[in-house]
Amino acid sequence: MSFFQTLLMNSPLAAQVTGANLTYLNFGTTYGDSNHPVVLTMNDVPAIESSGRFFARKFEPTVDADVIRYFCEKVGVRGSQPALV
Repeated sequence: MSFFQTLLMNSPLAAQVTGANLTYLNFGTTYGDSNHPVVLTMNDVPAIESSGRFFARKFEPTVDADVIRYFCEKVGVRGSQPALV
């Protein structure tokens, strides 16, 4: 456990901490990529949005910059390449 988790759990805020994982991950299905999250693309947007999770991993601008732009615009980040700066 890291310093911040220890600090938080020993504070008055400890009762408000949730044990739920709030990160959307999609692990590979083949032997070579089953131990690592796969790079998310625009094809994954419906699954990400319906997951109820607030965060997602893993995005790669060299694979699909459109999905990064999509979520940046959705949360109000503006610019020609907001996530790539």
